[in-house]
Order: sequence, then structure tokens, then C-alpha cells
Amino acid sequence: MEVSPGIYQLKVPIPDNPLGFLLAYLVKGDQGYLLVDAGWPAPEALSAMDQQLQDLGVSFSDISTVLITHYHLDHFGLAARVKELSGAKVAMLRMETEQIRPGRSNMDFEKAMAPILRRNGMPESEVEQLMKPRNSHGPNREMMREFHVDQLLEEGDVLDLGTRRLEVLWTPGHSPGHICLYDRQNRVFFSGDHVLPIITPHVSLYPGTPSNPLGNFLSSLAKLEPLKVDLVLPAHEHVFDNFQERLEQIHHHHGVRLQEMLNAMEGEGKTAYEISSKIRWDLGPWKDFSAHDRRSAVTESLAHLEFLRLDGRVAREERDGLDLYQPA
Repeated sequence: MEVSPGIYQLKVPIPDNPLGFLLAYLVKGDQGYLLVDAGWPAPEALSAMDQQLQDLGVSFSDISTVLITHYHLDHFGLAARVKELSGAKVAMLRMETEQIRPGRSNMDFEKAMAPILRRNGMPESEVEQLMKPRNSHGPNREMMREFHVDQLLEEGDVLDLGTRRLEVLWTPGHSPGHICLYDRQNRVFFSGDHVLPIITPHVSLYPGTPSNPLGNFLSSLAKLEPLKVDLVLPAHEHVFDNFQERLEQIHHHHGVRLQEMLNAMEGEGKTAYEISSKIRWDLGPWKDFSAHDRRSAVTESLAHLEFLRLDGRVAREERDGLDLYQPA
């Protein structure tokens, strides 16, 4: 589907995921096509991309560059296969390349998370559930083999495609090295996961993330406010045009969530797990959450609690091996 002259949206399926698809973008240039994001490492994802390229009269060999907005699997997972099929170079923000570890398994991540979750109040029975293999469509290891990043991008770089000039904007928060692309002349903004039309991007505190991911995210949002944007091309959901309004909505959402965190403490020291259980989540009541849902809620709460702590509004103390948060 052509969403702007010379820009085509590709819907790349993400198996067993409520998001449904990654929205990749094919941008026509003088020296071939730029592909913005690659997709989840699964045969059905590659097949869907191939079919949509054929429908456009484009082959993989016409792709000259694959740009990855950030290191999450639904964005970089197919990069190795696309590179093999096309001979394209892969471009990514320099600092984000440090996050890519194709050999790392889900269990490696869960093992790194386990002590953090215990320290923040998650019951041992739920931590143990997280350590069990899931019966779901996990990444295909063959398709996400290691690849070389050919073009290391920096904030302020410009990708000159001849037809368009795309400015690289560093927008950390959802991931440490997330980038967006801005076509200033045509007022088109490729937002990756940083600005989505309906849901708010997941901003969490994980092993290896900066100490204040929410602070980084909110600062990144503020940096975008002066931009003149008529069309936003996000990585999920759908294209939209109310850019400034959406920035305000996301700011407001996090302001409400921060106040919810403060209210949930009730003046006493509580773990992030206890606080999470008192927050209103879009998924429904806490009692119906799976262990994986609770982990996501706790890590998102931690991002908000650490933001409040660094802002001087919340104090943290260790007691009996647990981290407790309370109003400062």
C-alpha cells in the first residue's frame, strides 16, 4: 500500500502477538529502495514480505539498505535473511548495535530478570513460571542469525535517497538507541515504536537499560514538539496525522500513571510488585494477569518509580532483601 508518494507500507506478521503486524516501510530512492525495519524472524513473516514486494513489482535485490529503528526482535529479527536475499547494507544507530545478541535466548533474559523481580516483590512461584519454556511462536534461530551492521548511524545523520532526505533522530526510551526518521521537506515522520497512534510504547527498566528510561523517553518526546509533521508512519497499528495531539496525549498518560504510582504507595514502603497490583492496566484486573503480564507491569512500574525517585518525589530503601518505595 502506498502511503505517500514513493513510500509503501508492508504488513509483516508477528505470530502469536496481539499487535498482529510490524509495519515496515519501503522508500524508493535513486539507488534502490530503503527498507525501514525488517520484521519478526519467522518463515511466515518472510513469505508475507516477499509476496507484498512481488505485488509492488519489487524484488529483494532492489533493496539497497535495511534500516533498523531499534533492537527488538519484531524490528531486526529478519535483517539477516533480508540482507542475504538482497545484498543490502544494514544501517543502525551505533549505540543500539551493542544490544543485538542473536544467540541470546528467552531463558537467558529470564535468568537475568529473576533476581530483579525477586528483589521487587514478585512471588517465587511466579518467577518459576517465567523460567518455563512457553508454548508459543518463538523466534526462528536460523532466520535471526548474526549479521554485520554496515552503516553506523549517529544523531543528526541524513540519509539522502535523492527522492527524499531522511534525518536521523535519536529517541531513547522504548530502547536505549531507538531512532526515528524525519523527512523535513515533505513533513513525513517515521516514528518506529516511539510514537504510536493508540497504545503507548512500553517503557520499562530491564537489565542493560539506562537508569532512567522514562526520563529519556519523555525528553525524547519533548524534542519532537517543534517538528512540523503532516503524516506519521509508525511501526504498529496504522498511519496517522495528529502528531502534536498524540505527543500531548502520551505526556498526559505518563503524568496520570506517575500519580497512580504515588497514590498506590499510600504513604508506606511498598515493592514495585505491590504497587503494580494497585494500578489500572488496560489488560484488565490484576488477578487475571499471567506471570509474563505481571513481569511487564512490574518493569514498567519500575521505570516510573525510578523516574519519581530521581526526581526527588520518592525514596527507595532495602529491607529484608526487598526494595521498598515510598513518598519522599
